[in-house]
Amino acid sequence: MSRVLLIKAMRKAVLETGDSVAPPLGLLCLAAYANKVRPGKDQFTILDERIHPKTQKEWIAYIEELRPDCIGVSAMSADAGRVDALIPFLKKNFPNIPVVLGGPLASSAGPDLIKHIPADYLVMGEGEKAFVSLLEMFEQGLSHPGREISGLAFSDPDGKTVCRPKNKDLIDIKSMPFPAYDLIDLMEYQHQPRMTPMSTKEPYAYIMTSRGCPYHCIYCHDIFSKKFRPMDALQVVDEIERLITDFGIHEFEIIDDVFNLNKKRVLKICSEIKRRGLKTAFTFPNGLRSDILDREVLEALASVGTYHIDIAVESASPRIQKLAKKNINLEKLEENAAIASELGIFCWGFFMLGFPTETRREILKTLFWAWRSPMHGAFFFIVIPQEGTELAREYCSKTPGGPKAGSSLYFNVKDSLAHVGATELRMYQSLAYLLFLCSPRRLWAIYRHVSKNGGRISGTLFRFLDYLFLHKLKSLAKQVWGAAAARFGQGAGQKI
Repeated sequence: MSRVLLIKAMRKAVLETGDSVAPPLGLLCLAAYANKVRPGKDQFTILDERIHPKTQKEWIAYIEELRPDCIGVSAMSADAGRVDALIPFLKKNFPNIPVVLGGPLASSAGPDLIKHIPADYLVMGEGEKAFVSLLEMFEQGLSHPGREISGLAFSDPDGKTVCRPKNKDLIDIKSMPFPAYDLIDLMEYQHQPRMTPMSTKEPYAYIMTSRGCPYHCIYCHDIFSKKFRPMDALQVVDEIERLITDFGIHEFEIIDDVFNLNKKRVLKICSEIKRRGLKTAFTFPNGLRSDILDREVLEALASVGTYHIDIAVESASPRIQKLAKKNINLEKLEENAAIASELGIFCWGFFMLGFPTETRREILKTLFWAWRSPMHGAFFFIVIPQEGTELAREYCSKTPGGPKAGSSLYFNVKDSLAHVGATELRMYQSLAYLLFLCSPRRLWAIYRHVSKNGGRISGTLFRFLDYLFLHKLKSLAKQVWGAAAARFGQGAGQKI
């Protein structure tokens, strides 16, 4: 039996900024799939650095005791700095153990990453089948595959990078087994920051009920391909019921890219939950496609305990909507946000500032649209081109001195693709947060919403307000002071 260590990498920002720390669902699905197709052949261990960080000495002792035959590392794009340190450390101290890098970082950065990071293999795109093929290869004592494996990249004996196109052999998601939650202590994640901005303190779990998104927004990934592949509605409810029965979980964060693409499936999931009499609560921190929602769907979601949805608006400018290939119907979006609010569902908007060629007028239009919208809360991100996206391919190489692909500092950018500078863009970002809550109508709506929900999200609400009025006000003051100092040549270097 092979011993497989799966590591969830931790970036420094998790500790510094309170980023969400959720159960590593990707690794749980990977282990479950491998155990299904290779029963009894592998023993998996998951080490989540975000929960159990280790020093170099502790890492060496841990791996020497575990003696894994293979190490898999899962990393987000924002974890690149940690991966730059972790994988060289692993290969230096354990050169004979093959190291496989997967997750969004490998998928977005592509095969060139293997030239800079000494991983033995990269798995790009959907990873279960490729990783199982590697386990079978290791079992045979081979170091290079004898056949093409979709999404695999590695260096051949001559040092040449070999890369196979990703997502050419996709999984039938309806055959996916229940995630291997037995490999982690789910309760260790319950007191960590969550992806849902306005969440309760109830025990929760992630659920992904579909893979892939057919939309072509230029800033987004295609890790799971552009083909929408949903689980059957009954399969979704079976997973929910098992989490309730086996783990006492009643609250679920649905992290699909586009959960509500198939209206009939959404309605069937909700009706089956009610038919089984399951006590549930739901949030959608990855967002719902808001312009294909309607009252029937929102009422169904509310009836099974949905209390928070995120809605991706991005921009109020029709030109920017077209440029970004978002093409959302803003009137329909606004109508559905109002219906959700009426039903007691907290609505959180996602906005993006600083698209290529975006003007000052277009940025301000988005800010004022957000201000008058029925949203309860909002995030205002600065546009950052992520590696592997159309945005990075089309604009990074064409904008000398502009942003470089791969950065994830949405709140601290130093470059701009827009027709305003980075400093001004950051000022608009801070101003957006302050303007958003300077609305008596919105504050009253938030108060009514919290009261209607029995105060179950009030603690999170007050933390959010504290963040806005203290952190963002201080940030805006710094930026205004810095801009004034630069313009008038006074006060340079002073701090606020």
